[in-house]
Amino acid sequence: PPNFKAPSDNHDYMKQLKNALSNGSDWISVYKAELEAQGGHQSASPSFFLNSARAMASTGGLPKEILKVATNCLETGLDDIQLLRSVGYLLLSVDDCLQHAIGIFDRVRQLAPCEPQSFLDSALSRFLKSSRLFHGSMGADSPTHHELVDDIHDAQ
Repeated sequence: PPNFKAPSDNHDYMKQLKNALSNGSDWISVYKAELEAQGGHQSASPSFFLNSARAMASTGGLPKEILKVATNCLETGLDDIQLLRSVGYLLLSVDDCLQHAIGIFDRVRQLAPCEPQSFLDSALSRFLKSSRLFHGSMGADSPTHHELVDDIHDAQ
């Protein structure tokens, strides 16, 4: 099992990160400095990446960057069902990362087919996608009705 280091001062780090994100300053330097203080990607705890991504999402960070930071924690446990679920739940809160969340929940469903929660998460993420499409909150590059139906059939 990986040997994770606790953050030096998680409250202080999160405050610095949120300030940098809110002010439009160099949040990457704050993130990388804390990551280095924790010993790099292999030593940082999964919660470090998830909390950082959550802070980015709450301050309007770019979905591509949120996705990158959140999925860094999967390097230590690509087949860890609970870790995959945690990343998937976080990505559900980011509009442009919804399809990635669906992919993660599909992977969980493959890894844990005997757990009803696996099917529920996969189905609910698809429902959320359909709901956002219906309400028009997904933007101009939204999938068509046929793409949604194909997506549902792929899940079966």
